[in-house]
Amino acid sequence: MKPDKGGKSQFARKLARLRREGNTASTRGFGDGAVLGSDESSRPRAIPTTKSMPIWVRKRLEASRRGGTPGSTPPVSSVPRLNGRPDELQCAPDGAYWFRRRLYPVDYVHGEWALGRALGADNKNFELLSGDKGLRSLNSTKAVYLDTETTGLSGGAGVFVYMVGLASFTEKGLEVWQGFMDGPEQEAALLREVAHRISSSGGVVSFFGKSFDRHRLQDKMSVHGIESPFVDLPHLDLYHPLRRLHRGVYANSRLQTMERVLCGLHRSDDLPGSLAPEAWFDYLGKRAHRLEGVFRHNCDDVLSLVTLLAWLSEVDSREFLGQSVREEAARELALCEALVGRKDFELALDRLQSFLDRFGLDPDPLGNGELSTPEASSLWLLQAEALRRLRRGGDALASLQPLLRGRVPDVHRVRARALASKILERELRDHGGAIQMCSLALEDFAKLRTFGGRLALERDVNKRACRLAEKQRKATLS
Repeated sequence: MKPDKGGKSQFARKLARLRREGNTASTRGFGDGAVLGSDESSRPRAIPTTKSMPIWVRKRLEASRRGGTPGSTPPVSSVPRLNGRPDELQCAPDGAYWFRRRLYPVDYVHGEWALGRALGADNKNFELLSGDKGLRSLNSTKAVYLDTETTGLSGGAGVFVYMVGLASFTEKGLEVWQGFMDGPEQEAALLREVAHRISSSGGVVSFFGKSFDRHRLQDKMSVHGIESPFVDLPHLDLYHPLRRLHRGVYANSRLQTMERVLCGLHRSDDLPGSLAPEAWFDYLGKRAHRLEGVFRHNCDDVLSLVTLLAWLSEVDSREFLGQSVREEAARELALCEALVGRKDFELALDRLQSFLDRFGLDPDPLGNGELSTPEASSLWLLQAEALRRLRRGGDALASLQPLLRGRVPDVHRVRARALASKILERELRDHGGAIQMCSLALEDFAKLRTFGGRLALERDVNKRACRLAEKQRKATLS
């Protein structure tokens, strides 16, 4: 390898940075892996982002390239640094990797939820809210609850999955097994054990694991010729149904947000995830490290998967426990939208009416045509759509009246006018009324900025208006 002008080869300079020699301000990991800075930062190299990523993931990746989290100072932690191997670690029988095993009784309370509430959980909500029919066979009692710790968010040979947390129920309680690489040479052995544990389970539960943890593991397993254990296994990714149930209600849909607001877990002295790669590299370099904080963080993650699964299984039968009406309305909206999506209109209507009656959501509380929350407006729109699908056009149009009376043009009023035009044309055969409603909807479109689904909706209203005008013209000529 050709030396550079300073007399060191590129490889030597990499080693120097890894050891934090000289005046280097940061230490880079292997290949495409994380860029390890001081105690306050640990950043991956430039990573291409895609629109399919959640906003918070894209922002984190973009911020990491700029050197920090947007709008915040570099992360710090009060987790103490220790020397040597963390406590309670056991060596695998063949000495090929290390692991920690802890047993929690089923009555152990994580946040405000006992772990045992996940035992035998009804899986109907998993399929309903994710649209994945494969989740019908998910057995929460036999599933593994998966979370990984890696040296970076990107893929590639330079990123290591150095810790894998797997929780599963046994006759004695919930066992949390955390496999750990004492060095990169232990990767293959650890992955073989992880593959065996996953393939022997009744399914996988993760949080954003279908997009991240699963792919990181599969990529690494393929390198070592290990068959993927995820094939044909039901996989519940809690991120998607929980996000669907709370869209727009909370600041974000991260795991720690969901566990706090839904299960009452407030972590103390938690190690920020951005500092986890640094902890492992410090350990490899025989420096004081924060690996104990990583073990604790990973364990809390898998315990939260258990309680969040229990929460999700009960969301359709929960009583109002003091959360805001907006939170409850958002959840009910998501459940009823899913029911309408699978054409279970009667059940959707029953839930909608029961919810509106239970909370006394007057669609026009002030008598001025304004609704209390966006979620309440969406509930009335959904009720009208379900009634229309059941060929109850008169009832559907009546349920839209609170929205149609709105004095301010907004997304809900224009959607109500578009739906009313469809009901008037198809169910009530009132072409004159349908044309008038189309005209009102087009007036609203002219006053509104873009919103999700606007182009398709406006195109549909325009086509209806033209089609009905042509019918009227022909009727006049005849």
